[in-house]
Amino acid sequence: MLLPILQHLYVAHLERSPGEQVQDALALDKYIKMHTVWVESILKPAVAGGGTVLDDTLSTLLNHVNKAHLEESLGQQVTDLLNPDSYVKMHTVWAGQMLTPTTDFLTDNC
Repeated sequence: MLLPILQHLYVAHLERSPGEQVQDALALDKYIKMHTVWVESILKPAVAGGGTVLDDTLSTLLNHVNKAHLEESLGQQVTDLLNPDSYVKMHTVWAGQMLTPTTDFLTDNC
């Protein structure tokens, strides 16, 4: 996944002068088509294995909603919210858990 990004940066930006890059951008139709193909080449590996990643991410999200919100009273949720240090730490860990399937997939496939 990282290879197309690096190749593009070198060929289209680092190896070309600013004037050449402006000329490229002014040919808007060609510029958009080239970048559309480039984005597709970057996203293709992620989309190919995306089902599992999406399932794992959704499971983490639903588990949090069930445990931290639906299974706790409104009063308990307000009490949790009134302790911002704990609340932010818990949600930081939760965000990390939600990102784990994506980062694992990208690490294993790039």
